[in-house]
Amino acid sequence: MSLAEVSRATPLALANDKIALENATVTRMLEAEGILDYSGHVSTRIPGKDAFVIQIGSSSRAEVTPESMLVCDFNGKVLEGDGQPPSELPIHIEILKARPDVQSVLHSHMELAIAFTMMEGIQLVPMRARATRWKSGIPTDPDPSHIKLPEQGRALAKTLGRAKDADYLKKLKLIDEIPPPALSTYILTIYRETNLGRRINCILVLSPDTLLRSETKDNRPPASRILRSTSDVPSVHPLPSRRT
Repeated sequence: MSLAEVSRATPLALANDKIALENATVTRMLEAEGILDYSGHVSTRIPGKDAFVIQIGSSSRAEVTPESMLVCDFNGKVLEGDGQPPSELPIHIEILKARPDVQSVLHSHMELAIAFTMMEGIQLVPMRARATRWKSGIPTDPDPSHIKLPEQGRALAKTLGRAKDADYLKKLKLIDEIPPPALSTYILTIYRETNLGRRINCILVLSPDTLLRSETKDNRPPASRILRSTSDVPSVHPLPSRRT
């Protein structure tokens, strides 16, 4: 679903129509990628105001339009739009309040991210060139409960800290805080998902060979890699012999 297609589907109803259009489009794109389903939501800050755009909580993520968007202030009051915001609004409010540099917040339940919050002693490391922006690590917040109180939202914002281009894993959830607006949130989420998938694959078959420091310089893909010989990889889970 492109920006143009969403725009043609429903006339814009909010004064902040461009932000509403982008938020609706990114929500539908994330749903199409399987990152959002019946739950999860994207918010985008309104420049110059203590307010942001977010979808109506009961709206299908696969069918949202700009008219499905609300404008809420940092007290959780709906300023524009007809409907109630998601119950986990404190996630967005407290992060946007604590981090003026953050312009967009995604709350999702990405399956690969959930897996890493449940494993002890396993770190997320760069496995693709575009994932080197997270090479300093991704902190994990231990609270797995439904975040619907301001104090819970403030605790999540504290976990984030002041790191640039940072995001953090919340037990059983994934929270993204990315300075560019919603479309950048989508792009970086895809980068992260592919990195998670590669990390999982390496854990299943062998000790991962992460990108070297020299290869992550300037966030450029490595010019060449020397692949580990398959003869050096132990057969951990041998396939059964084929019988005729």
